[in-house]
Amino acid sequence: MEQKVTRTGNAFKTLTAVIVTVILMLAVKKATAHSVVYYNPTCFTQGSTATVSVKVIYAAAGSYYHWQYRSTAAGSWLWLANGNNTINGRTFSVANASLVSNVADYTPNLVISNVGSPAYTTQLDNVELRVIMTDGLDPQFNAFPATAAWGGEEFYNAYEAKYIRLISKPGSQSCYSNCSGNILVNDPALVAPAQSDYYGGFEMGTGSADVNFSTVGTYGATGKAATDITKWTGGILSSSPRYRIMTNADSMSTAFTAFAPHSGNQMMVVSRSNNAASRIWQRTIAVSNAANFYSGAVMFKAWFAKVDASDACMVLEVKGAATQNGIVAAFAGNSASATVTGAAGNWVQISLNITLPAGMYKKLEFSIRNCSNTTTSVAIDDICLVEPLAGLLPVSMKPLQASYNDGISLLSWAAENESNSNYFEVEHSTNGTDFTAIGKVYANGFSNRTIAYQFNDVKAVAGVNYYRLRIVDKDGSFSYSNTATVSVAIKGFFVTGVYPSPFTDKVSVSISSETADKAYIRLADLTGRQIAIQTNTVNKGVTNLTINNLGNLNSGMYLVEVNFNGNRYTQKISK
Repeated sequence: MEQKVTRTGNAFKTLTAVIVTVILMLAVKKATAHSVVYYNPTCFTQGSTATVSVKVIYAAAGSYYHWQYRSTAAGSWLWLANGNNTINGRTFSVANASLVSNVADYTPNLVISNVGSPAYTTQLDNVELRVIMTDGLDPQFNAFPATAAWGGEEFYNAYEAKYIRLISKPGSQSCYSNCSGNILVNDPALVAPAQSDYYGGFEMGTGSADVNFSTVGTYGATGKAATDITKWTGGILSSSPRYRIMTNADSMSTAFTAFAPHSGNQMMVVSRSNNAASRIWQRTIAVSNAANFYSGAVMFKAWFAKVDASDACMVLEVKGAATQNGIVAAFAGNSASATVTGAAGNWVQISLNITLPAGMYKKLEFSIRNCSNTTTSVAIDDICLVEPLAGLLPVSMKPLQASYNDGISLLSWAAENESNSNYFEVEHSTNGTDFTAIGKVYANGFSNRTIAYQFNDVKAVAGVNYYRLRIVDKDGSFSYSNTATVSVAIKGFFVTGVYPSPFTDKVSVSISSETADKAYIRLADLTGRQIAIQTNTVNKGVTNLTINNLGNLNSGMYLVEVNFNGNRYTQKISK
């Protein structure tokens, strides 16, 4: 009996030892199985410093962190070094690329800075990053089996990012002003500094609450978006459309490729959206004052990626209604569509830029859907919506017209029944999308008759020139006119402008030429006494030249003489 008890006790001790060993092994594995929970790059403009933070768990003190990058999704992973690195042919200074952390679960930010001049532009766009972690030794110089290294190639759970893709903000674009955290903001105008855009990643914020959508059709004060499709929470996906906000596309379906969001930690993944009428994402706005209309420019952009082998045909669309509560309908030029091709996980941006007709819409709906007769599984991230302003029409306009003659674009328009109008800002573009202000014409302000206006552009470029007016009221509200175009095929030689008159310390001369050559510019007084002469290169197209250092001249009349390729031009100008 005593022997039997002893055997039982030994067996119990053995079992206990095994259990303890297993627990310890699991604990050791969990304590050493370094895992990346997410990467999070902050918003950065072209030429500025890019900072990428990473959240890790189960990384003991003494873990060695080393970052890798690749320029294309199919490219090889390359090791980054502390100091200067060449990325896409451009030198960047990189800090914290390779180091040992003496604090558990801590990785210093990866910092990528500009080197040299001029500053970089798009060399960091679409660069992918990941961090590799090992115990004590630099993984770059010490061979390691897959089971001994942790980081970019391992998923801790369904929400873990495999790598992150960098996208910079163009300096001329205000689309990413609210990208910190990528959480949809209720009222961008109240976010300091005040913004007029609507930026949306799909971040969940704290916890797992879905903060991205309100109920279908909700608009106005909530500021959130809505969707017509059903949220997927688990199980086998049916044939009906489903979406989920997540970090990795393959955590929704094993048939999907694993890849990271376009930026931040979350993206929207859609499975089998096969009804072109269903809005995958939509936002509706209406004017708060029934007397107002929406007018002006609308910029609507989003990033898309395939999740499997199938291409995805996507549509960005704007619809409008004439009343605050009306049923929205399509109008001419209200949508943009494109097919997302390439490898799964390769992010592609689709853009829609339109100018709303004045006095037409009090309610607008912005939506993303799939093309007709297509079945689409797709990932969506970083929606950018710059909404139009709402206000009273500052002036009743007759269309802007443009013509070209002797090197000058002649613009004309008319306003009827002006009331409280302030000025017309003339804008110019070479692509019909990106406009720049080139002049201002002040309005009459109040009138019960038709007032004609004109503006001459002496700097028109070869090719198609686009013009529009920003019509500004005294209370700051504004609308846009139609867009007028002129095609410029420069023939011969023209001096299209000598200005300003009167001048202060310099005189500018605009020359339109069919060929390139030297021009001789001479400034003299009315007696013929030469004051200044200079030789300048005139390019094919439009060239603007300047005579400087004229501040000491006496007030009076002067002659500007231009000699170019056998042609002579003279004009009087005052100081």
